[in-house]
Amino acid sequence: MKHYDVEIDPAQGTLSLFSPKHCPGKVVYWTKSGYVVLPMSVVSDGHIEVRVTVDGKKVTALLDTGAVSSIVSLGAVKALGITEKSPDLKPILDKDARYQWYDYPFKSLDFDGITVTTPQLQVVSDNFLPRGTDMLIGVSILRRLHLYVAYDEEKLYITPATAN
Repeated sequence: MKHYDVEIDPAQGTLSLFSPKHCPGKVVYWTKSGYVVLPMSVVSDGHIEVRVTVDGKKVTALLDTGAVSSIVSLGAVKALGITEKSPDLKPILDKDARYQWYDYPFKSLDFDGITVTTPQLQVVSDNFLPRGTDMLIGVSILRRLHLYVAYDEEKLYITPATAN
């Protein structure tokens, strides 16, 4: 899909393809209430990589429309003072015997001004995510956003899913 721009609108249940031949920055047509533009890169497996903020800590995240859950590594949240001994970090059943999974009540996930409050994020032990990646953002978060991926511009345009 790198040869097109891609709009993902979970509220409407649509994915639309657009020509990348447009005026740079002139793609958000669905709202007049404002939007955020994040620099992005495409990693070798085709996922989009962006920087986001979890409870005040900047992390590197991959967008994955094929993942139901959103996860963050234990190593990334240690900078927030969260460790295996944190009382709010609740172990959940191992999905894979090699890794430990936890639930934690995060307060916010911020896309440089578009904030998802009380994001559903699971914490997973280190080395589960690809090297250099702190977080994977799946449908549990993406459904709360409206996205426009401008591959040629290397920019991700974001509004809340309810923006109109």
